[in-house]
Amino acid sequence: MSKDVKANVNKKNKIIIIIAVVISLIILTFLGVNIYSISKGYDNIFNMVQEHKEGLKKSNSSEPKESTLLGDVNCDKVLNNKDLTMLQQYLAGDKKLSSQAQKNADLNNDNIIDDKDLKLLQDKLNNKTTTSDSKDDKSEDNTSKEDNKDNNNNNTSNNNTNNGNNNSQPNNNGQSNNSTPNNNQTVSKLRGDVNCDNEVNIQDVILLQQHIEGWKVDISEQGLINADMNNDKALNETDVILLQKQVAGWLNVTKLGDVNCDNEVNIADVIALRQYVDAGYKLSDQGYANGDINNDGELTEADVILLQKQIAGWPNVTKLGDVNCDNEVNIQDVILLQQYIEGWKVDISAQGYVNADINSNGKVDAEDIKQLQQLIAS
Repeated sequence: MSKDVKANVNKKNKIIIIIAVVISLIILTFLGVNIYSISKGYDNIFNMVQEHKEGLKKSNSSEPKESTLLGDVNCDKVLNNKDLTMLQQYLAGDKKLSSQAQKNADLNNDNIIDDKDLKLLQDKLNNKTTTSDSKDDKSEDNTSKEDNKDNNNNNTSNNNTNNGNNNSQPNNNGQSNNSTPNNNQTVSKLRGDVNCDNEVNIQDVILLQQHIEGWKVDISEQGLINADMNNDKALNETDVILLQKQVAGWLNVTKLGDVNCDNEVNIADVIALRQYVDAGYKLSDQGYANGDINNDGELTEADVILLQKQIAGWPNVTKLGDVNCDNEVNIQDVILLQQYIEGWKVDISAQGYVNADINSNGKVDAEDIKQLQQLIAS
């Protein structure tokens, strides 16, 4: 190949290379602008999403997350016994409350959550129950009035019919033989008849158990009287146990503590009970019933201790858990018992000490505090 031809080829190659480079630069420039625009667009979208999220956070933070209802201690927007239980647990140191819950629990707005607030919440719940009950009573009264109205109308039509019949067949006195049936029934006063149906059976046990556990069950005033098996003016688990015994056919106690059934309660009964608990000596059915001092359905060391106290002249329990003997069982009793166990110089009477022995083991300790807290919470 000649030199001229080679020169022309090289020249053409250079031109092609230059054209290719120019085209590449144009393409790269175009693509760079588009990539920048796209990335800018993504940045704008990302910023819009972030702004939207921030707006949602601000709008949500302006709405209250918890209930602000006064007395709603658990912040579930409902005022009921659960709030009372939680407040009791908080005062006893077993529960912590959120900031809003503490505001709701301060019912007297004195910036202190104490037993006064607990009492106010109890009153509030009692008033709520009373109001709902009175509404139910009014509706029942209205229903009974409508029923009576219908009955009167029916009686009027029946009387007219009877009068027509009596005109054709008069009696000796010249009067109609109208008689009004007596629908009055005597309310059962049978001990243990909680539902007042003149029978004592498992239905009464179930009803009493539900009442003690806080269920909304319908028990009449007479039914509550019948349910107080040990006549201590309070309904608790002891009454359930005694009712269960009655339904199961257990013997009634003839004399509490008279284990050997000699009509006396003395050291001989302690020995007999001790022999039964320790060595399994046999007792009569009546002796077994008399020896169950704490009414828990079995004879244990606790019954021996309580029987020894009884013989020694210790007072009987007037109200289990009533440490300060004010006839109420509340957080004040827990505080007093806690102080006593921690060695504070507090005044607890012999009766208060007996009431404080919740588990009936003959001594007052931290276990009694735990059970007293559970007793109040339930």
